[in-house]
Amino acid sequence: MNAFPSGPALPPVPHHDFQRNPVSGLLKLVVTPQLQRWASECIALLGNRAPIALLLLSEGRPVYRDPWEWLLRYGLASA
Repeated sequence: MNAFPSGPALPPVPHHDFQRNPVSGLLKLVVTPQLQRWASECIALLGNRAPIALLLLSEGRPVYRDPWEWLLRYGLASA
């Protein structure tokens, strides 16, 4: 079920974990093939309205916890 009735139905978010950076202490999302596939599916549905965090994730690039939580909470709602 889509939590955002005005947007397209997005696939459910797969299981995800975070890894702490030993130098900065920031939590970075562990990029898995499932998350990359999920991000690519969301981008295909959202087109040019896709938040940048989805683009980074689909390319296997790092996404940190704060932008990830923002994406899930607000970014997909406004897309």
